[in-house]
Parts: sequence; structure tokens; C-alpha cells
Amino acid sequence: MPKQKIKFIVNPLAGTIRNKNIARLVIEHLDTGKYEVDIDLTQYAGHATVLAQKAVQDGFKIVVAVGGDGSINEVAKALVGTGVTMGILPAGSGNGLAMHLGLGRNIIKAFEFINKGNTKKIDACQMNGKHFFNLAGLGIDGLIAYDLKKDKRRGFQAYFKITARHILTYPFQTFHIKLDTGKEIRQKGFLLEIANGPEFGYGFAIVPFAKPDDGKMEVLLVKKLPKILALVLVVRLMLKNIEKSKWVETYSVKELTVTSPQPIAIHLDGEGMLVHKPMNFKILPKALQVIVP
Repeated sequence: MPKQKIKFIVNPLAGTIRNKNIARLVIEHLDTGKYEVDIDLTQYAGHATVLAQKAVQDGFKIVVAVGGDGSINEVAKALVGTGVTMGILPAGSGNGLAMHLGLGRNIIKAFEFINKGNTKKIDACQMNGKHFFNLAGLGIDGLIAYDLKKDKRRGFQAYFKITARHILTYPFQTFHIKLDTGKEIRQKGFLLEIANGPEFGYGFAIVPFAKPDDGKMEVLLVKKLPKILALVLVVRLMLKNIEKSKWVETYSVKELTVTSPQPIAIHLDGEGMLVHKPMNFKILPKALQVIVP
């Protein structure tokens, strides 16, 4: 059988592969009898998308994102609807989507999954045309991601410090939410999560019942609450039962719109930004084929 063309797109600054020779790892652990290999290193934010688009044009059948959730997002959005399969070598700090898909954190083990080549189709989501594949977070979640983007530090320690700085001082955001069921919600809130997958990484499952292949987005709203109880919600995150709190409401939708009288801090797969206009979220069922265990 002819070899399959496989492209590795590597974020050389990703936490667990920094200072590692990814080419050597590919030679040592990839089945080169099965695959014809090429490797590209990203040079700037957004470069992985450009490289993945070119890989599609050049006839690669598999494109592997080597990095964290941001790198996965950049590669995945170039592959949506193309029929090209995405592989993942989890090398970031959180690795939320990779963890849920069962890929874990062990890069060597992830090579084994690529060699076997088992695949499944998962949903993609969009916010005003921008793709995300795991989580979109508004409110304090978005603010933490926005601040982390400006911070030179990475990893759980940086995430924890920024969270601790905001959790008791965050001013509640006013959310106006229109669901595709016709229901409208006007609520001051602490957090609004739009979930395709369940977890941030680090073992924190913000929407533990979310499934990235069921054709739905799960919406989790943490309402205005006494600030000290926000610490209790952190415990619930670790116990993976935050949705059972009386301060939390959940909904399943295929589309929704969110507006606010103030600019909203938001993240898409960990990429923080400020949004000043209405946000339309929708799902693209089974839009991306990925390698899984």
C-alpha cells in the first residue's frame, strides 16, 4: 500500500516539547513504513492555520497538531469540512480536548494512537464565524484567559495566580441570552460557558456532561452569587459536579446569541479577547475527523 502523507505542525514554544527535538521523536516513534512524513514549525500566532491550509492543498491526509489547545484550534479550523484527519500530540499546559478524547498527556503514547489510525468525527463550534472545538468562556473565565494571554508565564501556576487575583473581586457581567428554543435569559452572572467538550485540562471539568460528538452545545451559566461561594464552585470543578449547584443553570442548544451592555471578556479554546458586539454561537455537527485511541 502507498504511504499516507502526514504533516506535523509543531509549536516549538509549547510547554512539554520546548527544547525537545520533535524530528527525532517522529523518527523514533512514528511508523515510517506507513507514513510519509513532513514537519513544520510555527513562527507566530496563527501560523499553524496557514501551514494546515497549505498541507490540505498539498494533499496531506493527516495533519498533526503538536502543542496545546491553542495550537489544536489553529490546525483544526483549517481542516473543518475538508475530510483531512487531525492528529494530536498533546504538548500544552491544559490539553483539555486531548484529555477528553482519551489521548492523555504522554506524547509517546500519542504516537501509538497515530500509528493505529483509529478516527472519529467530532463537532465544531463557531462564535461569529470564529471556530472553537472545546470551550468558549465568557465572564471571569474569559477575563482569566485574556490576562493569561498578556502574561509571559504559562502553565497551571500562572493560571492559578490570575484566577486567585480575580475570583473575589470580579464585577458580575450582565448577560442577555437567546436560546434556539425561544427561551430568553437576562441575568447578572459570574461565568457563562459554551461547551463542546467538558474540561479546561488540569482535571477541571467545567461542563462534565458535554460531549463533542452529540451535535449540541452545552450552556452553563453561573449566576450572581456571594463571592465567597465562588471558592466552593472551584471545589465543585475538581469534583466534576459544578452543574449541581443551585447557582448554576444548564441548557442544551444548537445555536444561541449572547449580548451585554458592557464589553465581554471571552476565550475560544483558551484564546482570550474582548468582544464589543452580539455573539452568535452555532454548532457544525461531525465537521472534523480526529485520531483517537
